[in-house]
Amino acid sequence: KTTQKASMVESCVVGLGVSSLALVRDLDQSGASYAVISSVDFGIWRALHDNDENFDLISSDLASAYSWWPPLLDRVPFYSAREYYQKLVKERTPSIEKRIIREEAKTYHQQEDGTYCVFDKDNNEIIRCKNLVITVGQSIDRCNVVKMLGDSLKLKNKTVLMNGYGDTGNMLLARLMLGGNKVYLATRHFMNLDKVQKAPSNTKEAPDFVGLDAFEEYQHLRYNNHERARNTCWHTNVHPYNNGLLARLFRRRDGLGKYLKIEDFANGCGDTQK
Repeated sequence: KTTQKASMVESCVVGLGVSSLALVRDLDQSGASYAVISSVDFGIWRALHDNDENFDLISSDLASAYSWWPPLLDRVPFYSAREYYQKLVKERTPSIEKRIIREEAKTYHQQEDGTYCVFDKDNNEIIRCKNLVITVGQSIDRCNVVKMLGDSLKLKNKTVLMNGYGDTGNMLLARLMLGGNKVYLATRHFMNLDKVQKAPSNTKEAPDFVGLDAFEEYQHLRYNNHERARNTCWHTNVHPYNNGLLARLFRRRDGLGKYLKIEDFANGCGDTQK
């Protein structure tokens, strides 16, 4: 059902989180007519804070920070989860806060004139807009990572098989080690191979690969952030087609070199000495 009381704005953003913050900031600074529908801000980061979970982010500030945040030059360049959440909250300025509608958007409908109507769980119309941006999934922390982090601290002297290994796996492993547990990792790389995709290459002979987690700084499309991604993520020392010394040692240690041919590295990233 609809109601004539629902207001009309130029743009509506569903969800206030890491993915939408930069867009909301731009809309606010431009003086545009906009609204944000958000029942809970900053998703998993809010959940971790509320459950008193804290850890150092694995991604440095080059990958996890927005382009307008100053670089961490005077300290180890890794935010803690609590520190990261606090910085996100500070970006929710009073001006932005006034535009937030504390409802949970469930559905939307596009009208014949091209505008959109957004509805809540009871099918009541929340707002109408010309441009609609949806930046949230169907569930926050669907895998219940927060609970797993807590449970992993309680486990003592057990044998644990971890299927895959990435940022979340690293946090679980650190907690399991404290309990004297023996952990086996079912993975062929730090970032699972199914989380790696081809990327534009500087050479014709060897493609570049980039981990999907390395797109964190694409939270908004800025030239500055594009350059950061190019320089800090695509040419890491561990991606499969880097023939630098550290990359070769890494592949030798984890056995990945058995599956790759040396000619794949010719004229690729890093040095090309065999």
